[in-house]
Amino acid sequence: MRLARVIALTAALLGAFSVCAHANLLTNPGFETGDFTGWTLSGNTGFTGVSTGTAHSGTFAAFLGAVGSLDFLSQTVPTTPGQSYAISFWLLSDGGTPNEFDVEFGGVTLFDQHNIPQQGYTLHTVVGTATAATTVVAFSSRDDPGFLWLDDISVDPVGRVPAPMTLLLVGAGLAVTATLRRRRSA
Repeated sequence: MRLARVIALTAALLGAFSVCAHANLLTNPGFETGDFTGWTLSGNTGFTGVSTGTAHSGTFAAFLGAVGSLDFLSQTVPTTPGQSYAISFWLLSDGGTPNEFDVEFGGVTLFDQHNIPQQGYTLHTVVGTATAATTVVAFSSRDDPGFLWLDDISVDPVGRVPAPMTLLLVGAGLAVTATLRRRRSA
C-alpha cells in the first residue's frame, strides 16, 4: 500500500513541477495582433498584410500577394547551435499563377515551391539546423494574380528534452521506490 502511495505522490509531483522544454519560439505566430508585430516585412510589400476572414485558426492570417517580385517576412529566434528545429506553417493558395513561396532557416532554403495549385489550408513542416545562438526564419512569396495566405507558424526544437526538475523528481521517485522494496523484502 505504501508503494502505491509513493508512486501516486511521485506522479503528482512530476505533473506539478515538470517544465516543458518544447515551445514555439516565434512572437505573434498566428498574426493575432492584427498586424505584423514581432515580424520584419521587407521587399515588395504591396498587396501584403494581415486580415480577418481567411484565417486557419483564430481571427487573423497574413495575406501575401506581391506582384512581380518577392515580399519577405522574417523573425529572429533564439536557437542552440547544432540543434534541429521544426518549422511548421499552414498555407492556402488561390491557385493563381505565377506564384512562389519559400522558407529559409539561417539562410538555408528548406522549402521552395512555384505555381502552387489551388489548395485549402495545408500543413507543411520542414526541419533546419541552427548554426548560431540566434537564427532568422524567413518566408518569401509572390502571387501575381491573387494571394497566398499564411497562418499558425511554429518554430520548435526537434524532440523534447526533459527539464532538470523532471529528471530530479524521477530520480527521487525511483530512489524512494527502491528503498521501499528493500524494506519490504527484508
